[in-house]
Amino acid sequence: MTRSDPKRSVLVSNTSRANLELYTYIVTENDSPQDKLPFRLYLRFYDVRPPICPCVTAYESDSYRESSASSSVVEDVETGVELFLGADCGQQDYSYYKVEPSELMLERGCTTKLKVTLESSEEYIPAAGVIIRAVPVDKAGPCWCRPGVPAQFLSLVQVNRVPKLEVSCSRVYIKLSALELPMNDVLRTRKKLFIQNTGSASLEAKLVTEAPWSVVVPQKQCHMRCLEKVPGADVMGLNLPPASSAEVSMEVSVITKEVWPKPGQVYAKRRSTTSYLRCFNKQQVLLMSIPLMLEIEFPIISTQPSVIDFGFVMDGDTRKTYFTVMHSSTSDIIEVLVQRSGDEGFTHWPRRLVMTSGCRRRVYVQYTARWKHAPSECSLRVQVSGGAGTWCACSLSARAQSSIDRATRLPVHDYTDDTKILPPM
Repeated sequence: MTRSDPKRSVLVSNTSRANLELYTYIVTENDSPQDKLPFRLYLRFYDVRPPICPCVTAYESDSYRESSASSSVVEDVETGVELFLGADCGQQDYSYYKVEPSELMLERGCTTKLKVTLESSEEYIPAAGVIIRAVPVDKAGPCWCRPGVPAQFLSLVQVNRVPKLEVSCSRVYIKLSALELPMNDVLRTRKKLFIQNTGSASLEAKLVTEAPWSVVVPQKQCHMRCLEKVPGADVMGLNLPPASSAEVSMEVSVITKEVWPKPGQVYAKRRSTTSYLRCFNKQQVLLMSIPLMLEIEFPIISTQPSVIDFGFVMDGDTRKTYFTVMHSSTSDIIEVLVQRSGDEGFTHWPRRLVMTSGCRRRVYVQYTARWKHAPSECSLRVQVSGGAGTWCACSLSARAQSSIDRATRLPVHDYTDDTKILPPM
């Protein structure tokens, strides 16, 4: 028995062939075996009704008692003492435990329960016990005598029960890509974990998190099979009985406009933050601390080379080359758009790329010269499709100078493996 679980029930059965009267005596055990005596005298106190007037007949005695009980005059009740001589089980003491009922009659073949309660709030409680004394209702008759039933001893021991907290994981790790964030919105991601109480006592704890994390309890379901949404909280109370567990979810909220870089801003490939899920008991003692790790990946798109220079090109001739597009993402499949702006003599292919992790793709650029004094220039912008294309992008420039000098003429030949862009005939 413990202070957190102070009640117990004892099953008592009458296996004899006679009705028994049961009496209980609470004792504290001896400190050492040397203190044990050959026998000990136990006392039982009971109420004695006041004597009835001798002139009242037996037929009128019941009505006399009823009228006395209904009257407003309080009668003095006498106390009787019964002595019980038995084996020495300890000193009689009722200051720590309570047994209900202390007296009862148990018919033959029947079973009942005795409720034992720990009532003391002291730090030290000695070992105790309950003596259950059984007295037959019919002890003797003509030519027969029923011997007494031996008393039974029930030990009462206080066990020091403690809760034990365990968690299904040692850390919570969530990895996101900045390309997955919805534009002008919030992305919420959850990870489930189980908190267990493997100890022998109830656990009352408090879970505390830090922004941007919150604790979310599972959705509740009513009898109509409807789901009730429960919002997250930074602090959540937890009450776990012994040998039980609770399911909670750790939710992280990422606001897109606070995370995305500004257009043209130089940013790192990854951004990691670590918060903690802390669990405190009622005395504000830290029971555990679990790291909550959030990693956001920011893919970087780059081209090689970053400048294309065709040099002098004879009027009407064509030059063709390519540049390589690559990205730093380790998990995403990225859709890339290639857009051109500038001189119309430049063309490129393809205009849309689908790139997996570690993939490198070629984009072919062709220039057809049209005579003019100024050099021809264009800009090629490679960006991710969608709202993230404002910051996840790169640019390269291409230039050429048309000429009418026949020394710059080259034979018409495509030295690339592209079949989409062909020189003009």
